[in-house]
Amino acid sequence: MHDKRTHAQSANLRPTLVFQRLFTMVTLFRRMGDGFGSIYCHRRKLPLTWGWLAFLAVFAMPWVNFSFLSPSRSYPGHGKMHRNFSRPGMGHQVSLTDSENLDVKEITLDRDVQLYLDGSFQSKYRAFERTYRVFEYRERVDFHKTFLRVQKETDYLPLKWRAKLKLPRPVQENGQYGLEVWFPRWLKHSNFFTVDPEEATSFYLSFSCTSLKNTQIKRVPGQVMTQVYVQSYVDIISSKYSFWNRTFGSDHFYLCVHDMGTECTLLADMHVKTNSIAIVNTADFDGADARGQVWNNVFQDQKHVQFSPLKDISSVPFLLNRSFTPTHKDFETCKYLLMFVGVFEGRAAREQFFKDVASSNYSDVLVGSRLYGDEYVSAFGRARFCLVIRGLTVWTKRLAEVFLYGCIPVIVADTYSPPLSRVLNWTQFAIFVKEKDVHRIREKLLAIDAMQWGNMQRNLLQVRKHFVYNDPPRPHDAFHMILYQLWFQHRVFLGTRSKF
Repeated sequence: MHDKRTHAQSANLRPTLVFQRLFTMVTLFRRMGDGFGSIYCHRRKLPLTWGWLAFLAVFAMPWVNFSFLSPSRSYPGHGKMHRNFSRPGMGHQVSLTDSENLDVKEITLDRDVQLYLDGSFQSKYRAFERTYRVFEYRERVDFHKTFLRVQKETDYLPLKWRAKLKLPRPVQENGQYGLEVWFPRWLKHSNFFTVDPEEATSFYLSFSCTSLKNTQIKRVPGQVMTQVYVQSYVDIISSKYSFWNRTFGSDHFYLCVHDMGTECTLLADMHVKTNSIAIVNTADFDGADARGQVWNNVFQDQKHVQFSPLKDISSVPFLLNRSFTPTHKDFETCKYLLMFVGVFEGRAAREQFFKDVASSNYSDVLVGSRLYGDEYVSAFGRARFCLVIRGLTVWTKRLAEVFLYGCIPVIVADTYSPPLSRVLNWTQFAIFVKEKDVHRIREKLLAIDAMQWGNMQRNLLQVRKHFVYNDPPRPHDAFHMILYQLWFQHRVFLGTRSKF
C-alpha cells in the first residue's frame, strides 16, 4: 500500500501539518491563563506577534505531545473541515470514500495495526485511574429571576413561542438524553469524585440543559431559558470560586447531550466558550446545521458557539446496556448486506438513500421503519453492516446501537466528529462514506471480502466495551472513557506531565 501515491499524499500533508501545529500552539497559548493574566490574548485582544510565537515555541513545545496530529494518523477525509483542523488520529488505512483515487480492494486490515492510536494507552489509563479527581459545583440559580429575563427576551415572538413559568422537569432516565441523569449519579459514587476542590483535577459545571429546555413546550423559549440560566450559573461560579479564575475555565467541563449542544453557553462568559470542555452529542465541527435553525438565531448580536475538536468531547449516544451479548455472526450466513430501520425524513443524504433503495428493491438490503423489540434487535445480528446516517443533526442513536448489538457501522455524516477520535483508530472497525456518495454504498460494501469483514468484526467486538454504558459503570466503558478524555485534555492543554 505504500506506493508512490501514498508517499505523494504524505508529502502534500506536510505544509498542512505545519499550519495545524502552529494553530494548536496558538490555541494553547491563549488557554494557558494562569501566570499570564493581563497578557491573555483574546481577553485583551492583543495581536499575536512573532515574539509571542517564539516564546511559545521555547516554553510550551517541550510539554506538548503532538503525536495526534501526525500525518500517518490523518482522518479519512469525507467533508470540509472546521478551519484548519484535521480530525485527530484515524490511522494510516484509507477509507472506502477514497475510491476515486484508490481501488476499493486496496483497503486491508492488518492484524498488527493497533486499534489504539497511542501505544501506551493502557499505562496512561492506569495513571488516569490513580490520579484523576473531579469536584462538582452545587450552586443553583434563582429560577424565577431567570424566567422574568427570558420573558423579556422573547416578548417579540408570537404568543405561542413566548416563555411560560414552569419549573424544570426531570429528564427520562432511559431516554436519548438520559446521560444527563446517569452521569452525575455515577460520578458521585465513583473513586473519581472528591468533595475537596483543592485536590480536584477537573471541575464539573453541573446543570442539565435538557431539564431546563423542558420547562417550555416550544424549542425557542426552552433554549433561551437554558442559555440565560447557564449565563447566571457561570457568573456565580466565577465570582464565588477562585478555581475558575486561576485557569479561566480551562479545567472546567459541562455536559449537554441535548441537540442544542454547545449553544447552551451562548450568553455565558467568553471563557466557557473558548476554554471549558463541552461533552455533547452534536459533535458537528462545521456548525452549518446550528446556524440555520431559528432557535439558534434569537440573539443576533451573539456569535454561534461551535463544537471544537481540539478541546470538546464527542459523547457516545446514551443507551444503557442490560447485559446484552452480541450473537456470533458469519460472513456467509448473514442474510443482509446492509440494514437500516428508521424514519425517512432528515438531511438530503438520508432521503436520497431511501429513494435509491426503494426504487431498486435489493433483496440484501433491509430498510424499514416498522420493526420493534426483539425483531429490531435481531436485525442487527442478521446484517454484515449497519447504516449510521445523519438525520436532522449529525448524531444519531444508531451509533450506540451498532456497538451494543455488534454490527459494523457505515457512517454517513460529513461533519461529524465520532466519539474517541483521539483514542481509537476508527478505520479498523467502521466504514466512512461521504454524503454525496450515499448512492454508492451497496457497491462499495460488496467490494469487501470475507477476510476484511472478519477482521473488522473482531476489531469491533474488541472496542465495543468503550461504547457501552453500564450500571454500575465498569472499567473502560463509555462513562470511564469520557473521564479518561477529560484527564487527557488536562494533560495536553495545561501542560501537566505524568510518569507511566
